[in-house]
Amino acid sequence: MRDYRDSKAIAHSLREALAARSVSISHSDSLELVAKILGFHDWNELSAKIRASDGASRRKRVGDGDAFESPMLAVRDLVLFPGLVFPLFIVRERSKQAIERARGDDNRVVVVAQRNAGDDAPALEGLHRVGVTAQLLDVMALPKQNGVKILVKGLERTALLGPGSHAGTTAECTAVEESRAHAPEAFALRDAVLEQIRAQPPADNYALEFFAALDTPGSFADSAAAHLRLSVAEAQDLLETLDVVARLEKLRAKVSALGAAAVT
Repeated sequence: MRDYRDSKAIAHSLREALAARSVSISHSDSLELVAKILGFHDWNELSAKIRASDGASRRKRVGDGDAFESPMLAVRDLVLFPGLVFPLFIVRERSKQAIERARGDDNRVVVVAQRNAGDDAPALEGLHRVGVTAQLLDVMALPKQNGVKILVKGLERTALLGPGSHAGTTAECTAVEESRAHAPEAFALRDAVLEQIRAQPPADNYALEFFAALDTPGSFADSAAAHLRLSVAEAQDLLETLDVVARLEKLRAKVSALGAAAVT
């Protein structure tokens, strides 16, 4: 879930949504609107709050741009999507170190899928370059299994830029944004895919109610993808498809191909 620290991305999404309805506003006006929506007097006040938050965090900024260094968790046989809450069992030592770094910072870790699930110590080249920044919701030590069970929630797509200062446990990253998130075609495709899923017997009523409640096309696509019987490569392809219209078109084709076995 986005908060005040994501105000620039929210302002960008707001401008896209208004443009889709033939309403044009400037970037600065969009920022002012977001500030008021979030309960601040104006953008200057919100901007100061963001700067203070950035300064309080121990997450290391990289250079003068939007890059940052973050704890990184490589996972096997799983692609995490924004909005998805998922439990993970951690046994590798460097994965435990990444979790400890995240807990010592802001409880955020970049979760990224391995290219080869059998690789016990993947280098950066052995990881997909787009993952998800996730919030640590719960951490439970399992001494008998010499592991840790965590519960994470995907927040936003994040690209790996390079290795971090702690090999294997951190990486230089940057957030990546969707495009055409509020285009009319995106809403039409969302409805079409939902009807496809509804038509597949036996329909999972709980899943359908959940999907139908997601009115943002991008969130719908991500949640539906997480419930489809997809390979890691197929799921990763959807994660890396930043154009929401294109993602929904791929999703529609996969639901058609999977038929009655589509939704888990």
